[in-house]
Amino acid sequence: MPQLDATRKPYLQYIIGQITQTIEERMAAPHISRGFVITVPGTRFDDYIVVPMTISQSYGLYCLNKAQPLNNPEFTYIYWKAMNGDMMLLIANEMIELDRKNQPNLQCLICYVAEKPSTATDDYHEEYSYLNSGRPYQHYNDVHLAHFKAKSNCFYRGCNTDDFFTFCLKITHKTGDISLSHAGPNGIYNHEKIHYQFKKSELDLSRLNYVHISAGN
Repeated sequence: MPQLDATRKPYLQYIIGQITQTIEERMAAPHISRGFVITVPGTRFDDYIVVPMTISQSYGLYCLNKAQPLNNPEFTYIYWKAMNGDMMLLIANEMIELDRKNQPNLQCLICYVAEKPSTATDDYHEEYSYLNSGRPYQHYNDVHLAHFKAKSNCFYRGCNTDDFFTFCLKITHKTGDISLSHAGPNGIYNHEKIHYQFKKSELDLSRLNYVHISAGN
């Protein structure tokens, strides 16, 4: 290996020092999560997978990253991608027990996006996507009784159904407003929003912390 010219040694030491400092700073800084990738099997909504970070933990990391104090958040935005729909995002005040153990104090915000409509025929048909409150495991009963807080059966109209969908759930804590809409490229062509305003007596949004996901067929 050739010897380094003596005049370049100070420069080499400077570069090594800068790299070492950058590595040490990154090791000392907290890791800010940017999201998760989860494969969800179809269980007809019998199983709920909890996302490994709560809303309060995510907000705490956000404030840490922005160097701002922790306050009660005005908004919560949850973005996620799904391929074919027929899936549920459920936010609860407790972690849902896998053995269906009785949880008398459980409160849930239920956000369901229907299966993407078929393009095999000229007749457009789309099942309801909806927002609801209640308990897990009641999806098919709610669909049968058309028991929803807010719903839409044109939620996919105008969307590109050959790629991942990007959804956005927005929670406005002060007013109790919830809205579900498309984000990403589909948000340009589809402006459909499913919206409902919860009274605190119906659902206390400030207590919701655990995000779960589940899939149908």
